[in-house]
Amino acid sequence: MNAKQLLILFGFCSIFLIALLMRPNLTGGDTYYFVNYIWGITDTLPYETALSVWIMDIMPANFVAIKLIMCVLTFLSCLAISMSGELLDKKYGWLAGIVLLCTIFFTTIFINFENDLFAFVFIAWSIYLAIKFRVTGESVFLILSIIAIIIAGLIWNYAVYFLIPLVYLCKFDWRYLIFSVAVIGYHFNKFILGITPCLHYQETMPFISLLAIIFFIVCYTKEFRDKDFFPIILYLTATAILNLKQVYVLMPFLAIALALAVKKMDRVLRIFTILSFLVVLGIVTLTITTMYPNNSVDELFSIAQAIKINEYPEKELNPYWDFGYYWAFFVKDSNLTFAHRKDTPKTGIVITREWDNTLNESCIKRFENKAGKVYVC
Repeated sequence: MNAKQLLILFGFCSIFLIALLMRPNLTGGDTYYFVNYIWGITDTLPYETALSVWIMDIMPANFVAIKLIMCVLTFLSCLAISMSGELLDKKYGWLAGIVLLCTIFFTTIFINFENDLFAFVFIAWSIYLAIKFRVTGESVFLILSIIAIIIAGLIWNYAVYFLIPLVYLCKFDWRYLIFSVAVIGYHFNKFILGITPCLHYQETMPFISLLAIIFFIVCYTKEFRDKDFFPIILYLTATAILNLKQVYVLMPFLAIALALAVKKMDRVLRIFTILSFLVVLGIVTLTITTMYPNNSVDELFSIAQAIKINEYPEKELNPYWDFGYYWAFFVKDSNLTFAHRKDTPKTGIVITREWDNTLNESCIKRFENKAGKVYVC
């Protein structure tokens, strides 16, 4: 990539994350699972790998510093995907990194502070190294790709799902194949579970991924699909349709495939495609400003606390599980970490998004805004 292309990529990353930089806090509920640990509110990360915990140990307890780290990681990730595309098409392939910023669902990796953000940097460079091996045949790139995906897996177990596309990119090289079979075999039950749809959580539901895939529809048409990428994209599309979370695996490859398709487009289709993705980029960027947690959530929590202090000091504050880790951060209480689903509380001062109508007779709604409701029971 030349200096001009690097500057354009950096500019898009800056535009994408400017809304995050302007926020007073971070986005995402699970983000505060890690934030609570960094701030010392909790003293363990029971579901994370040792390397993931070590990364959080060295993170500064400062939102501005964390956001700047996120910006650097986002740029490095998109740079790797741009360079991956450039290996396959010198003229348009570098656009793949920009396309990756303009995707629905996938971009939560870049805007939520979780361990997958740190892992994806290594995943992206593993993809680049695998394609480099595919193009040059030099074994050093294959070995480096394996090392990169190992590091990613030690940070984020979900990296295992990138092994199948990486093996494909490396033309089923026996070294990558044996390594991947061993890792997937060891985690086989969890591997299958991660592809299976689950209706209890939005991020694992089937068919929702079609909302993101529709913007890449040209990649599936006979005229524009890349013959080398299409088989693995077809497989990943099937898994993403079954389980929304598989979009994380699919989108980097679709971004590269779309960049490769640009050279085959006529002027009208090229302009339409570019405008479509710019609209998505704008929408995603704007939603960052109002994403959870926001002022409405802070207002909801403050009202509930005021009701307890001024009217019902004997009553317990019971937030619904969905407010989870952010509530623990808001009240600085190490005993409140909502890692798993549980029913809406039915006693005390209840803070909830939804309400069981059968309980309305014994509870009084005291406050409501866009974030939720406060009941006194």
